[in-house]
Amino acid sequence: MMMPPAADRQTEPRPPVAWCDGTIVPAASCLLPVGDAGFVLGATVTEQLRTFRGVPFLPGPHAARLEASLAALSIEPRWPTAEIFAAVADVAARNHSCVAADDDL
Repeated sequence: MMMPPAADRQTEPRPPVAWCDGTIVPAASCLLPVGDAGFVLGATVTEQLRTFRGVPFLPGPHAARLEASLAALSIEPRWPTAEIFAAVADVAARNHSCVAADDDL
């Protein structure tokens, strides 16, 4: 998803969004259940991406590393990696409007 030029962006800041259980929601409403294995047991795999102009940088290598890390720990993802990274791109594009035009996430 491409972002509009800075001149076309909203003047009113929008609240940031998150991808929570397969749905784009306001970030403030994305809650982690206290019984979640990642919270209780520390069973997590994370991957952090840099963005430029609201677009994730080199998502392919990040996706491959995420898949390898999940496989190494025998964690079965709830969504295909392609769907996860499509959501990453969507969230990054939407949240880019929450920062200054010359800033990034």
